[in-house]
Parts: sequence; structure tokens; C-alpha cells
Amino acid sequence: MPGPGRAWAPGRARARGSAWAGGARGGDKGGLRLTWCCGEREFAALAEEWERLYARCATATPFQSHAWLHSWWLSYGRTGRLRVALVWEGTRLRAAAALMAVPFPVPSLVLLGGGVSDFKDVLVDDVCREPAARLLADGLAKAARTRLVDLGEVRPGAAAELLHAVWRGPHRALEDSRCLHLPALPMDALLARLARPRAQRFRAKLRRIETLGVRRRTVSPARAGEAVRTLLRLHRLQWQGRGVTPEHLEPRFAAHLERAAEAMVRTGQARLTEFRLGEEVLAVDLTLLAPRLRGGYLYGAHPRLRDQKVDVAAMLLSAAVSDLEEVAGGGERGAGAGKRGGSGAGRRGSGGAEADDRTPNAAERTGAAGAPGPDSTDRAAASDDRTTRAGDRTSHADDRGADGTKGSTLPNEPGILSLLRGNEPYKHHWRPEATTNRRLLLASRTTAPLLGAVVLDLAARQRAKAVRKWWRQRAGADPTAVAKPATTDASAPASTPAPAPASGDQRQGPA
Repeated sequence: MPGPGRAWAPGRARARGSAWAGGARGGDKGGLRLTWCCGEREFAALAEEWERLYARCATATPFQSHAWLHSWWLSYGRTGRLRVALVWEGTRLRAAAALMAVPFPVPSLVLLGGGVSDFKDVLVDDVCREPAARLLADGLAKAARTRLVDLGEVRPGAAAELLHAVWRGPHRALEDSRCLHLPALPMDALLARLARPRAQRFRAKLRRIETLGVRRRTVSPARAGEAVRTLLRLHRLQWQGRGVTPEHLEPRFAAHLERAAEAMVRTGQARLTEFRLGEEVLAVDLTLLAPRLRGGYLYGAHPRLRDQKVDVAAMLLSAAVSDLEEVAGGGERGAGAGKRGGSGAGRRGSGGAEADDRTPNAAERTGAAGAPGPDSTDRAAASDDRTTRAGDRTSHADDRGADGTKGSTLPNEPGILSLLRGNEPYKHHWRPEATTNRRLLLASRTTAPLLGAVVLDLAARQRAKAVRKWWRQRAGADPTAVAKPATTDASAPASTPAPAPASGDQRQGPA
């Protein structure tokens, strides 16, 4: 495994004025030192030490695991563009930022993960958060002499907020994707939040699932690749003839998901669950696991379930709530969560689940594959199926306040059912609470014009979106009853968040 005394620079890194010139060392501070990794093999060799750091970072999500990031790079990365900043103390990795250089729309450094990752972040060891974050920020500041540092989809309270807090140059915090979440309550308590007719319909759906005899079965690591292929096949069938997220059909996405899932299932960072009627697999769910986040990433369901009047989202949401009840009862957490036994007959809507099977979370993730989620045409085509997706992208987050990062608004009470990115109307049926991811822009004096250009571009996009929405409303209503869209002030002070693009924006994908 490469140690802290080594660093790697691309072939052109020796050019005059390059932030990577000289390659090896980016700086020393208080026993900590910064290096850069710019080679694919060297990034792969960091796996063991990276996972140790991941385990010591309370704000990490599965999207920051080495298995996920390295697999993403193999599918979406471009040769010569990898930039991984590493902060070492002796032979121990204390902080890391996995970045990629992109030339468009402005020269930038963006976090790996693209549009397939709901949450992006850096890793900072909880033992030395502030000094490690400061040295990491100093290293990125040198890189910012020629490129804008663009950190998107940052959760409230994420480690990346430390970089923003200590940044000495021009910087902005903009709103990114909106996320909704529910409190971790038993199903009866969640149903009490609904209007009585809607709650009664949901209970009827759960009874229907139980009557049919749906069974759950956890997939072993040896069968993870096969299960992912089945998931994607069912996902294609599920959306056949309707507006599917295009990236879900791409071979690169399939390769990434299969590769990442196989590695993460082995380490307990992911769980694959099959739903069966008899011996036939009619649905597969992929859930990502971390000590403080359990997220249903993607599922595939055979159309036959809908033909038999099975509400897939009701089944998955009920299972997710059962999983939360099990956690509240003192089950294992973290990497070992994927090995924990199920709660058996106590699971509502499980359809007679086997007692030793794991409970899946809800999972069709809008915009989770490097492209925007189903657009308005897709949602219109799926209007009859909206309730079927009410449990989309459900996850459990257990944030116990170990991170005191300034500006954090993420609820700290244990047990959060997060609906992840997106503000779709059907999610509001459950009266969820909302948080907003942030897009952190970090610049130097020389790249400040790039920061300004990005802010103005976002303001223009938001204005255009508001105008389109206004015209759609005007076409179907009395023009006098529709207010004109407000003008966006692109010259707002730096402390005022500027409008962000809609969830699923691919601005951070590979150029």
C-alpha cells in the first residue's frame, strides 16, 4: 500500500504554475502532511487505509466509501484528471478529498460521484477534525489558483462544511438539491400523519401484500453480481414504455453498480434483498449501509406485481419502518448491520417474510444514475403510479450529534427516514420535514471570476425555469390569476444563497 511519503502527479503536472508541480508534498502542518494522488492504480491501493479513515469519520455516507468512489472512477473517470488530496499523520490517513478535474463549463475540481451519488463529501478524521481540515483546505487553495473548487450535494453538517468555514479566499454556499425526511416512528404513527382516507388505503395495500405471500431473502456476497443484474433487468421492465432515467440503461452504470455492490456487500456497506412470489424473484432492492445512514438506493420490480395490485412502495416503506423498529430495539449498527437478523413476523406489509431475511428500504431513486430523474413527461406518464413510488429512495439516518460542525441543520435525533433528493409532490403526502444540500464554491483571487460566472449561470437557469413554470400555469389558468415570476438578483451578497439547479443536474459529471 502506498504510504504518505509518496504522491503521484499526472504527466503534465510539471508544467510551470501547476498546482501539482513537484508532485510529492503539498504542505506540512503540526505533524500532518498533504500529498496528492493522481494515478488510478495508486488510488486503488489506498483502499485499506481509506476504509479505516471512513470508519473514523462520523459524517461519512456510503457514497464516500472507497468501493463506491473507485468503482465510479473506473466507469466515469477520464485519464489524467484524477486529483485525490490526502492528509497524513505518520502512516495514518487523517483526511481525504477525492476530486476530478473538469474543463467545462468552467475549469473546476469536483468531487467524484457525479449524478449517481446523492450525497458528496470529503473525509476528515474525528480525532483531528480542525487541523486536518485546515491543511486539506490549504492544499485545495493551491489548486484553486487555476481551477474553481466546486463541492456539490453536500449534506448539512458534512465534513466539507469545515473546508468552507476555514477557507480564506472567495467562497459561496449555494442551495443544491432539496431533501425530505420523516421521523423514525412506527408505521401506525406515520399513518396518523396522513389524512384518514389515505391511511386506510395504505393499510389495505399492506393487507394485500400479506395475503399474496411475498417473501424476502437477503442475497449472499457470492450472488451479489447476479442480483444486481436481475435488479437492472427488472428495473428496465418496470419502466418499459415510460420515461426511464437514461443512465440506468447505460452499460457503464451497470458495470459500476455491479462492481460497487459486490465489494460493499462483502464489507457490510450494502445489502441486496430479493422479493419472491413462490420461487420467482419479482423485485430486488439495493440498500447502502453506514453507521449513520441507511439508504435504499435502487430497486427493480416486475410489472406483474402492479398487475396483481401490489403497491411496491408500500411494501418497501413498511419494510424500512420495520428495520427502524429493529434498530430502536437495540440491533447492531454500522458495517455489521447487513448481517443482523430480521424481525420476522412483526414486520408490517412483509407478506409473510422469512424470519431470517433482511428488511429492504424503499428504493427507486429519481436522478440517481448520473442523469436527471424522470422529467415532467415521465411523471405525467407515471401519474397513475405515484402512490406506488411513495417510498422511493427511503433511508435511515442516525445522526447523534457527534459532529458539531457550524451550520448543520440535519436533525440529530436517532432514526430518520430520509426520502433523499427531490421535492416531488407525492412525498408531501407524508408531511415530511425538509433539509437542503449545499453547493460549496471555493476560489482564489485568480479564479474568483469563475465563481462569479457559475453564480450568474445558476441565477439565469433558475430564472428561465421560473418563466417556463409561469407559462405552463398561464396556459391552463386565467392569466390574471397567475403571478409573474420574481426577478432573481444575481448580484446578491456572498452570504446570500443563490438559486441552485434542479435535482439531478449533471454539471459535475465527467466532461
